[in-house]
Amino acid sequence: MPYSKVKEIKQVDSNCKVKNTAVVMKVIPVGIHQDKFYDIQFYYESDPKKTLQSCRLGPEAVPSDIHQGMRVRVKLMLSTILGLELIT
Repeated sequence: MPYSKVKEIKQVDSNCKVKNTAVVMKVIPVGIHQDKFYDIQFYYESDPKKTLQSCRLGPEAVPSDIHQGMRVRVKLMLSTILGLELIT
């Protein structure tokens, strides 16, 4: 693939990343085949109806002390949640 095509793909990828502020409503630890995951329910602060969203993420993608009421930044790419970051 020519260099110019690769460069175009990288620009599209970086432009598709979105970060939204959210509030965690529920955290449920889940064990799947002896691996730890978290089912997380949250709502976006910008949503006036506070519609609950949910995702399942591994421990590497969430703050270590994640809990209800925590404000987080949701990292998205192409409508897929990549992880949550603690807002300090």
